[in-house]
Amino acid sequence: PPLPESGAELLAALAEGRTLGQAAAALGLSRRTADRRLAATRDALGARSTAEAVARWAAEPVWSDGPSGGTESES
Repeated sequence: PPLPESGAELLAALAEGRTLGQAAAALGLSRRTADRRLAATRDALGARSTAEAVARWAAEPVWSDGPSGGTESES
């Protein structure tokens, strides 16, 4: 299932090499809110770690309300 855009934005920031604190600041979130959002995003992806969540998202970035609506596929 597509991720909420907020979770995908957080994963995108982490994929760029930002720390969770840096990603939180860039998104205007508190560190605690970012931590909770990251935990929910990991759960939604079925990932056991943040690295696994970022890797899964990077392999197939999905957004619930993104430009492709999470339906774009490679040909």
